[in-house]
Amino acid sequence: GQGVPKQYVQQVLGGMGAELAAMLSEEAGGHVYVCGDARMADACVDAIKEAVHQFGKNEDGSGMSAMQAALVTTKLKRDNRLQFDVWGIMANVQESVEHFQKKRTQAAKEWLKKMHAHDDEEE
Repeated sequence: GQGVPKQYVQQVLGGMGAELAAMLSEEAGGHVYVCGDARMADACVDAIKEAVHQFGKNEDGSGMSAMQAALVTTKLKRDNRLQFDVWGIMANVQESVEHFQKKRTQAAKEWLKKMHAHDDEEE
């Protein structure tokens, strides 16, 4: 309605990180079904990864790294607990490829930075 700020589903997911991480834990066994534009779906996956990273717990109770959160998200997809019905992939293919490449390049740079920091500690 009028006067109500526009909210996107990925923003709502981001605002419920603790609940989302708990729902998607192995114990709870929750499922997520994302339906809509492919770019929105990508943003939802990012929100899920961030929720798992910030609030998810390992079996020993420790927090999850960004890499562990990405692996959890991959497992959710593999186990059909994270499913998609999306459109707009071909219409946005060049933008999607560039976005993917940028994210992968950034992840690789962060990994290399961590490895160099680890090497520096050993010297």
